[in-house]
Amino acid sequence: MRILRIAFENIELFEKGFEIDFVARDRVTDDNYVYNYQGDYNTQNTLAIIGPNASGKTSALRLLDMAFDIVLRQKSISNLSIPNGLLRSNSVMTVDFFDSNAKRYYRLVSKFKFIDTIENEERASSIVFDDEFLYEKKVSLVKNKDSINSFDKNDLIITRKQLKESVTFLRDEDSILFYVKPQDRNSRRLFYTLINENMVNYYRVNGKASMVDINIFDDSIEDLVSDKEQIRVKFKNKNEDMFCTFMPNESYLLSSGTAKGGNILFWVKSIIRNGGYLIIDELENHFHKRLVQFIIELFNDKNINKNGATLVFTTHYAEVIDFIERKDNIFVIVRDKEYVSNLIRYGDIIKRIENKKSEVFLSNYIKGTSPDYLSIQAFKESIWA
Repeated sequence: MRILRIAFENIELFEKGFEIDFVARDRVTDDNYVYNYQGDYNTQNTLAIIGPNASGKTSALRLLDMAFDIVLRQKSISNLSIPNGLLRSNSVMTVDFFDSNAKRYYRLVSKFKFIDTIENEERASSIVFDDEFLYEKKVSLVKNKDSINSFDKNDLIITRKQLKESVTFLRDEDSILFYVKPQDRNSRRLFYTLINENMVNYYRVNGKASMVDINIFDDSIEDLVSDKEQIRVKFKNKNEDMFCTFMPNESYLLSSGTAKGGNILFWVKSIIRNGGYLIIDELENHFHKRLVQFIIELFNDKNINKNGATLVFTTHYAEVIDFIERKDNIFVIVRDKEYVSNLIRYGDIIKRIENKKSEVFLSNYIKGTSPDYLSIQAFKESIWA
């Protein structure tokens, strides 16, 4: 399955809805930046979400994570980590995807509701599927980019209520995809999420590390082996191995950048080989700017990214989006005066490609992307107030 679009309605924070489009909408002049999945249609190799602090970037990733878990991993919603307050009863998730084996386009619409439960003799609530609708159409019915995401009642093949009439053991926490389009575990598209990775400053890859990965961040390390108990490090200028605990403390041997970098590159390799999806929160954290550019370049090189892997990342540093050549794969989160977050595709606002993206963002040309002048001025005045 290749994800084409993820949208949510009636959710907290994004009161006007939330939509991420993975399809390349602008004209393709360089196929390094996109993957041709069918006919004349392409998906993005990189997607960037940028916004000021507390605008909802991490929440946006958690929504994507939820959709990927349900569609790609076909996980039960009871096994998902959904932050409190993000979904409501009557929240709706829509995922459009393409099945290359079946040569079909699909749309899954899932409606959720909260139910009261009793856990450890205490009343609680959990979220379940209220209803679902699965649509399907043949490749021959897609005539242009607009029709990729166009489904009507004639495309509806089954609803949750219809399935329940024949599948009596359908659990409230399982999507109908689990029964209608079950995937073989070996054929599932790999997907991994590194949300709040900036908070994880320890190396998490067990076994003997690839020095090609580690030396990008610290070329003084000759060998590194990690397990759940300790990390053994051999430095090039030391005769003996050195040891430290698995968790960071005052004698930890790896820098935060090396630890995070080693974790990320381990998954970058796996995701690129599989043609899957990698989600990273605050890609620039702990990294030199050139290393951020390097990771983005890996996904935007068709000789390396042969299977159409996709990197989705957030950043609050405007300079990072200057590394991205296209403008239809950048999404900007802004907050209005009512503190409601809105997700805007950069290409829908800025039509001229020659605009330097970081200057557009920092100049507050797209309102709500830069700190308010009055807030900055008030802080200055408060220093000696």
